[in-house]
Amino acid sequence: MHCHQARERLTALRGQVPEGAGDRDLREHLRACDACRAFAEAERLLESDLVAEREHARVAPDDLPLAVVRARVEHAGRAPARQTARISKGTLLMNKIQHSLSRRPSLSISVAAVAILLIVLTVIPFSVDETVGYQVALAGVNPDLALDGDRVQELLDALDADNARFDVGDCDKTCKVYISDLKDTNQVQLVVGLQ
Repeated sequence: MHCHQARERLTALRGQVPEGAGDRDLREHLRACDACRAFAEAERLLESDLVAEREHARVAPDDLPLAVVRARVEHAGRAPARQTARISKGTLLMNKIQHSLSRRPSLSISVAAVAILLIVLTVIPFSVDETVGYQVALAGVNPDLALDGDRVQELLDALDADNARFDVGDCDKTCKVYISDLKDTNQVQLVVGLQ
């Protein structure tokens, strides 16, 4: 039952306690909702004031001055009801979330899994090792030089590129030499300058 439905039913009951079989949903709603419980109390106070004033003034129900009723309700019932409504607005969102999670267990599990994942990602440091380097392909290299691995390594060592790797491919009249893992652009320029 929603709040607006509960308030309509409470107004129709005119301050009476919901006891009928059809009021089971209303009673459950009043146990869970502070704002509607305060509204029910205000309705009860209003009805008791109306009955007391009728008996005191001995007037017909329609002849009671509205100003008298309004003053009594504002004094006795409205201020606490508004305060309770403000308090319940703060907890309303949490109550809705709790209600949604209790009715949908798969949603509860999903929310818990996301929370655990976020905790793991923020608490456990992950190290990422990246190997960044440059690669150069030299075409038209003499096969005698390209196929002599010791001489190519000596040239790379002389250029201070001793960690660089080389590979030879397509050797017919000339060869292609691929040099990789060069540290920076200076080494790239030195290697390209060999041609």
